[in-house]
Amino acid sequence: MLRIVAFVCALQLGAFAAESGAQTPAGGRAAHATLAAGIRIASGAAGAANPAFEASLDAAMRSSTRPRDWALAATASPQPSRTIGATAHVDGDLFRAAQAAPGDALVQWLVANHADPATPEGRAHRAAAIDAMTRIEPDNGAAWMQALAAAASDDDEPLVEDALTRMAQARRFDDHFVDVLHAWIDVYDRHPAPASLSTDAYDAGFMAAMAKAAATALPAYQHVVLACKPPATAGTAFARGTRCVAIGRTMLDSGTTLVARSIGFAILRNLDAATDADRAAKRDLDWYAANVLHGTGEDGNVRDALAHESDWRRMDDEIEVMKSALGRAGLPTQAPDGWMPRSKPGAVAAG
Repeated sequence: MLRIVAFVCALQLGAFAAESGAQTPAGGRAAHATLAAGIRIASGAAGAANPAFEASLDAAMRSSTRPRDWALAATASPQPSRTIGATAHVDGDLFRAAQAAPGDALVQWLVANHADPATPEGRAHRAAAIDAMTRIEPDNGAAWMQALAAAASDDDEPLVEDALTRMAQARRFDDHFVDVLHAWIDVYDRHPAPASLSTDAYDAGFMAAMAKAAATALPAYQHVVLACKPPATAGTAFARGTRCVAIGRTMLDSGTTLVARSIGFAILRNLDAATDADRAAKRDLDWYAANVLHGTGEDGNVRDALAHESDWRRMDDEIEVMKSALGRAGLPTQAPDGWMPRSKPGAVAAG
């Protein structure tokens, strides 16, 4: 019997972040929730249905000459204490990848998200990765959000203010989720999964790549939500207001994932700064969530399934993937006039 892998919808996470600060563990080690596309798979999940294959893949990645393979293997390890430990002697994978690929933004992103902040060594590795990221991608607000998270965790107010300023100046917001997916697709293309793991029209390796990417840690979004939420008792203008409006709008307008865009709107809503255009953009996000399975092959349409896989392989933006699926299904790629979600804002509406 086929079943749907239920990925938590990014819009629900955005609403939760707005209301509670989304207290994820230090470093953002919560399951990545932006993969808002249900995938039909057999009762044995593609990413874990063949332990022997996964064990051989893990060994191949660790012995690879590619630093990205080392970093991905470390973040996907069922024994993170062995691969994401405090010292290079313990982990041998994640931090050697950072040292071998100082100019690879994805490797540094993975280190920043997965380095253990509970130890001095882990904090040092994380700080070095964040420093590298902000040099490689100074125009990416997500890189500076990592700096903000580190500063907030250290209660370093001057560095918090500097990171907010840098985020406000950023021209884009890319949390590298799609890059992680593409990297895993590349791994499974080079190391094909057994054909027996294929289900419906989806390639087994693609299925496994999606599962691995969806399980990758979220960045620590709660820090920017909290930093940009005015105190309830504020009697004067919120000093961070202008910068936070800029941050929220960049995330809403250019975030490459649903979670980034929906949290951008949450920031604007908390500041009472959402415009009609912002609310229309949020309504589009609700529309995508309400119709998340259409055009993806979830109904058994093999052609749609192949096209959906192709979209994920070639596109760099989750929103564009969802728009493509809607178009395939003959649905509007923006919320129709007068349409509203059936449930409260921020929650998934029944399609």
